[in-house]
Amino acid sequence: MVLGAWEPGHRGRLSEAQRVTNRQRGNLAADWGSWVLLMTEQSVPAFGTCGIRGIVGESITDEVVERVGGAVARHLGPFRRVCVGRDTRRSSPDLEGKLVEGLCGHGLDVTRLGMVHSPGLYLLTRELRADLGIMVTASHNPPEYNGFKFCNSAGMCADQDALEKGYHDPPSFEGVFPGRIDEISGIDVLFAWLRDSCPAPLKPQKLVVDCACGPVSELLPELLSEQGHEIVTCNCALDIEQCDRDPEPMPSTLEKTVALVRETGADGGICLDGDGDRVVFLDREGCIGFQRANAIMSKIALEQFGGGEVVGSVETGRYVEEAVIRAGGKLWRTIVGDINIAREVRKRQAVIGVEECGHYILPKMGYFSSTIYASTFLLANRDINTIRDELAFIPEFFATEKRIDCPEEKKRDVMAAVTQRMLDMDGRPTRIDGMRMDWDDGWLLVRPSGTSPYMKVNAEAISPRRLEELTRIGLSLVEEAIA
Repeated sequence: MVLGAWEPGHRGRLSEAQRVTNRQRGNLAADWGSWVLLMTEQSVPAFGTCGIRGIVGESITDEVVERVGGAVARHLGPFRRVCVGRDTRRSSPDLEGKLVEGLCGHGLDVTRLGMVHSPGLYLLTRELRADLGIMVTASHNPPEYNGFKFCNSAGMCADQDALEKGYHDPPSFEGVFPGRIDEISGIDVLFAWLRDSCPAPLKPQKLVVDCACGPVSELLPELLSEQGHEIVTCNCALDIEQCDRDPEPMPSTLEKTVALVRETGADGGICLDGDGDRVVFLDREGCIGFQRANAIMSKIALEQFGGGEVVGSVETGRYVEEAVIRAGGKLWRTIVGDINIAREVRKRQAVIGVEECGHYILPKMGYFSSTIYASTFLLANRDINTIRDELAFIPEFFATEKRIDCPEEKKRDVMAAVTQRMLDMDGRPTRIDGMRMDWDDGWLLVRPSGTSPYMKVNAEAISPRRLEELTRIGLSLVEEAIA
């Protein structure tokens, strides 16, 4: 674990970092936005819900990088501009360089942002008025993975169908002039933006900051320090391979960070994933939990707007729904994935979007998951250690999530078999994403992961016994379908 007391003034002057230089060709960083390419070892990657991810050298190859560049070129046409950024994986600089070379070869201008987190790529693509943004990252996957995400000019997910068409049928622009390369220190421009945009805290607190050794490992501690907090850092080296935990932040992966909060006498903690678009909050007792965090964030947003709608996913439980209703709002569920929630937030003019993995869509910042702004939004409105008591009025629900390994090529058949079995149950079915069945005393959801080779079983109930029963049913259905 990399940790220590944060000292302000670690970074350089913004004015120096914001200078832009032009180059004709060279190595550039490739960042990702909203769509990922899902792949299997036996097939050419196909566009999925969160971009392309795979093991570098196996499913992420030079051919894949070349195809990605061609897909973007076919989608945009020549003489357009693309923002590119990267995370802290050791494979990212090489992938970004090859990607930028391909983009420029197709006549596209590229603005290289360097190392930046995914929300920063989305924001800067919008603010710099680029036509598309690409992030080189594998998000919360292990260090040996990497991939690409894409966002449009508004910082939202790009047109998946158009990109997929170009991926399988790349363009041949003959005689096109090579694109131009501009360089800008994206992380420092982002810092200036956040310094002006993030709200001041309700009161200074002592916080443990765990950035999973991702791109904002220096930015976030300094920003919070400037706001008056006392910061203890862990996993804040700019190299994801130095992270001593799984890059996906959740109770089972944050035990050391929770222990550090207690050892240092901190008030709480803020924990990010590998590319900085997921956040988990800690108080003195440990992880606040996704449902409780989503409930309080929704409650704050509804207070500020005097009511309205909150968008969640089919995984959003009754705990959050109860908090939303009692705060004078209405919960709208949609397909799992921050890109789907962001679309619905914009479409329905909702006050906030929340997801059970640490994604928060706050329209004031943009229609993407903004973890740094979300963190300061919470700290500006609540003492992190009063949240449990504030939500004590909500009836207790018991929830769990289980994962079962399942090859990508079997997911469709497994889901079809599980759906048929669940439709025979006596309950209230919902089929907008996977298969969810509700009863008065709980609910069960089975769906394929959109980013990894496994099936997910989610359940929530009014008692531990009922939760155990629903979980057992869900696991049995999936295991039988896989067999």
